[in-house]
Amino acid sequence: MKVAVIGAGISGLLTAFHLCRHCEIIVFEEAERVGGLSAGFNYQGYFLEKYNHFFSAEDKHILNTLEELGLYDKLYWARPKQVFFSKGRQISLNSPWDLLKLDGLTLADKFRLASFMRSAALERRMDFLVNTDAAGWIKQKCPDKVYERYFRPLFEFKFGSSFADISALYLWARFKEKKNKKIGYLKGGVGVLHECLVRHIQENNGGIFLKEPINRLTYNPTSGWQLRSLKQAMDFDAVVCCVPFKKVEFLCADVRKFLDGSVPQIKYLNVSSTLLHLEKPLKKGYWFFIVDEKDSAPLVIIDTSALNGQPFVYVPEYTRGNSFSEKDENIRLDRIKSVLKNVNPDFNNNWIRKSFFFSDQDVEPVADNAFLSGLLNIDDFSQGIFIPELLSAKPYYLKTLNSCALKAKIIAKRILEKNAGSSTS
Repeated sequence: MKVAVIGAGISGLLTAFHLCRHCEIIVFEEAERVGGLSAGFNYQGYFLEKYNHFFSAEDKHILNTLEELGLYDKLYWARPKQVFFSKGRQISLNSPWDLLKLDGLTLADKFRLASFMRSAALERRMDFLVNTDAAGWIKQKCPDKVYERYFRPLFEFKFGSSFADISALYLWARFKEKKNKKIGYLKGGVGVLHECLVRHIQENNGGIFLKEPINRLTYNPTSGWQLRSLKQAMDFDAVVCCVPFKKVEFLCADVRKFLDGSVPQIKYLNVSSTLLHLEKPLKKGYWFFIVDEKDSAPLVIIDTSALNGQPFVYVPEYTRGNSFSEKDENIRLDRIKSVLKNVNPDFNNNWIRKSFFFSDQDVEPVADNAFLSGLLNIDDFSQGIFIPELLSAKPYYLKTLNSCALKAKIIAKRILEKNAGSSTS
């Protein structure tokens, strides 16, 4: 069986990894390197990702894959510290009861908020939240001012003007992440995982074609799927599209007829990342700083100095509909400098050894009710086309390394089942 994978991000590489021992696999990637959003670069002996990724102790699917690849022992585990900065105050957020320190709320409000977050995190399945928006769910359990004071700034940071449409399932999945417990990083960076997956795929006679974007995807009932690039046209029995659905629709205008379900029009997020190499850490340890400023969207500062001994700081930002410009980069860096001064009063601009700026478009769908309720089961994909972005992987509603690993396993299993069935017949 011949299978094409479009996209050599972590989702595409994991899918090819699970299939390459049983099928003829070719991975097509338009960039010059693998990794997608988890791609990075070498800097002074370190592999730095464009965007910060981590492994949670709860991520059983990606951790099982790391163990299968012999990489589990290369994980470095850290216990992160989360801090909320507001009105000049620093508030620890490392347990639900730390919320009692929030200002602007009564003691009863704080207890209701802490109780809500704890009970939600303990719930195993929350399917009843489908078609419930996050704001409505919070306001059912807590006073409105709890939502306005604590949750709304965080939703605005991630989703901008779409914050009011966010599904309650998204919030529940965030509670389940347990970032405050323990998170892991691969020694040598996530590039070690990329290299291991590529090596495994190629050792099993799989192909990876870099700098080869696909510009057309068509289906023929007799010959199957044909992929066309500027260099060649090739036929396949199945295709896994590990790219945004809007791109799949561009490649194959009638793709919806191969999907047994109503796929909504998907809204996407763009992301940028400012990466700073500092002279010294902002704080000792691994830190998430959430800085809530008047008249500005909250800013998240991620200090990863506990992981490799070097003070690298990530500052992500999400937008919808607009690309980032060099002017945005300069304005953003000026704001970051002022915020870092709030985090550590000793900070000055001379601490910054080097700054990097990255941006990508359509990195993930907005997690609104229309999108999450429209996710498909594996049986809803027909004629050998699979799109991980549209696949439901309950209870993993977030786009994470773990959900990518689970979806890759589900899709690979279905392809292999189809292959076994056709061989038998």
